[in-house]
Amino acid sequence: MKIKLISFTIILFAIALLRIDKSYSYFIEQVKVAATVTAAECFEECGEVFTIAGFIEEPQLLFYTMGATNEVGFVLNNVYDYDAFEYELTYDHITEFGNLTEKVEGDLQNPEGKGTILEEGIFLGTETTGGTRVLHVGVEKVNLKVNLMNSGVTEKTLDETLNF
Repeated sequence: MKIKLISFTIILFAIALLRIDKSYSYFIEQVKVAATVTAAECFEECGEVFTIAGFIEEPQLLFYTMGATNEVGFVLNNVYDYDAFEYELTYDHITEFGNLTEKVEGDLQNPEGKGTILEEGIFLGTETTGGTRVLHVGVEKVNLKVNLMNSGVTEKTLDETLNF
């Protein structure tokens, strides 16, 4: 049962990564190799006592663009021990009056203690109530900060920056 849980988690993470821009294909290969080596080492060392503890590592944040859609997303991995996440995304863009800083805030819940959390489709622009999207132009970099929380208390913060 534990082997299936580990395989399922790796598959979910791999599926999330496959949805990412092709420039991250190298990362998918690294995950596959790391998971295979870790599983083999654990089998050799643990014998029939195969535990998920051999796979739990530090939390990881993968921040990515979603192709030409002016959207970004992120994957949190190894976050079994956290029940909630708050994120803040900031970026500058060009307006007719000069540069303007935008901030997008959100939160995600993890009551089941999942190891992988996916947030995608964060639009870098504005959207009318009718659904018309206006892209922000001149975006050169986007900063993401994610707070990993338990019972409302921040235990760890992960940061990433995307440059365009």
